[in-house]
This record gives sequence, C-alpha cells and structure tokens, in this order.
Amino acid sequence: MAYYPDQKRAENVPLSKFSSRPFFKFLGIGQTAEELQKFFDISMPDAHPEDGAYLLLLTPKWQRIKDRLAMVRFWVDEKTCLPSKLEYVETDGDSTTLTFSHFQVNPDIAEARFSVEHGHELYLQKRVLPVVGAINCASCPMPDPREEIIAHKSKVLCRQCHVINDAEHPYPKDAKLRKIAPLAPSANPKRLTDFDHVEAFLKPNCEMVFGRVCTTKEKGDVLSWIISVE
Repeated sequence: MAYYPDQKRAENVPLSKFSSRPFFKFLGIGQTAEELQKFFDISMPDAHPEDGAYLLLLTPKWQRIKDRLAMVRFWVDEKTCLPSKLEYVETDGDSTTLTFSHFQVNPDIAEARFSVEHGHELYLQKRVLPVVGAINCASCPMPDPREEIIAHKSKVLCRQCHVINDAEHPYPKDAKLRKIAPLAPSANPKRLTDFDHVEAFLKPNCEMVFGRVCTTKEKGDVLSWIISVE
C-alpha cells in the first residue's frame, strides 16, 4: 500500500513498481547484513527501542550510490526482529516510506503459485548490453540447462560468461575453473540443493540480465522450469 500525504490518497502498489529505484538496486529484498555492509555503513543511533522497534541508519559508502541515495532508515520490530518500516531519502529530497505488516513467516507455498512456462520465457528473455550485445539466461549456461560448458570447447563465447571480473564473481574459485556444470538437477543432482549458493548467483544474474532485482515470483518461476527439465 502506497500513501501520498499531499494528495491524501492511497493505492495498492506491487513491489515490482519500485524495482528500478536506487533502493532496490542496492538494497534488494533477501540480502544478508554482510551483503548490505558492502554498500552501506550501518549504525544504531539508540540502543533502546522506540515504539516497539529499533532504528537502523544506513549511510551509502559508494559514490555512485551517494549520487542518488542520501540515507535509509530501517525499523526492526523489537519482538519479532522483522522489518516494520523503511524510509529511503534520495538526493533530490524525494523520500519513500514502506510499512510492513501482516507477516507470514515461512508459509507453505502452493506449487501452482509458480509458472513453468513463464520461467522458460524469463530464461530466454534478452537484454542488450554495451560491447557484449544481447544476453539472456541461456547465454551462459546453455539454452538446454542439461548441458555442460567447458571454456573454448563450447559454442558459448567467453565474454558472455565473464562480463564481470573473476574477483566480483560470487565464488571466485569457481570462476577460475572455466567450467559450468549443468543447471538442471536431472543432469546434475547437486544443483539447487544449497539455498545460499542459489541466492548468491540469482542476485548478480538478475541484475545483469534484467537490469534489476528479480521478484520472488520470477525466481520461483525460473527455478521451477529448470527443475522441470528432465
């Protein structure tokens, strides 16, 4: 729910509408504190809760974030340790406040919530990058997630997989292997068995292929399709 005080009106707004904002670019939903500390200095002005919540201040570290984002105020519920409110202030003075309520912690999610067909569409959806050209999830690994990629022995060009430096890879040691095992669990049973590993790769790949943080639904759709490939 978004409320506009000056206009005295409110509307239901999907989170995807905010995905292009600076906040979602650098403070994506689901990130760990360690990941946030790469981009922000995090402080707690008062060690005691106020109105049942602790206030955290996030100050940007990187200049490219400072150019667009002044600060983030983040309230955490004293009892549940879940976020209750978030406010981010942009450098032009514009501010956005998000209030969170009616939480459901780890509810059962019906398989019908996710679409295998949409996941396949997202996997093939293209985006044009400077120098590199058109890329999608199928650029690296292969269009068939059951196939393995070995450097200089596959049709995939090296630059398609290495548009970032090895040091910026979620797992630098893996990057140096110049080998990508099949994505599909049907061909590689070890795939999609480690939640942290999956999240570590989804974040940079979503930002690279789609230019933004993926929604939970999009992640679920893509993973559902990969799992469905026999």
